[in-house]
Amino acid sequence: MEVERVNQKNSDLSYVQEESTVGNKRYIKTTYQSGRIYQYFSDGETTYTLYPDLKIATTSLYNTTSTSTGERYVQSSMIKTTRVENNIPYYAEVITYKSETTSNTLTQSYYFDNSGKLAYMISNEGTENEYKTHILKYGTTIPSNAILEIPGDWAVYTFDYRTASTVITDSTGHVLTSEEATNLRNKIYKH
Repeated sequence: MEVERVNQKNSDLSYVQEESTVGNKRYIKTTYQSGRIYQYFSDGETTYTLYPDLKIATTSLYNTTSTSTGERYVQSSMIKTTRVENNIPYYAEVITYKSETTSNTLTQSYYFDNSGKLAYMISNEGTENEYKTHILKYGTTIPSNAILEIPGDWAVYTFDYRTASTVITDSTGHVLTSEEATNLRNKIYKH
């Protein structure tokens, strides 16, 4: 599937995303309007950021309890309607979710074309937090450059952000020294 994600308030966040899935493995290539490209691979348990020309893959560990609000949302309504996007009418389903603990609500809109295929997904439609995903094309083929496993000759590093200072380990469990960590960061961030 190839999608274009567009943030109406900040066009710098526009990008095209290509995804390939085989079983529980998933490859994602995201190309931003600026030309910057990010690639990801998930084996169903771990998501890796890929740097193919460096032969490096990284993953991160976070303490989610400190950043999560713990707020749960449940579906409160669904409206079936017609919406227009770029002067084209679409059948639309607009689902509203309400927080179980506050007065907050979220909306998720799905626009379908004449053939019944999903054309747009829009979160928080009509608000300053609107986030739009445009489905450009569907495909069943897997691109030849899709990475559906980490090649054996790649280095794999884990960035652990769960402590006061980030700890970086390689696939053997070796904790990188401060100098090694700086060199790695410089290599991948300059990429």
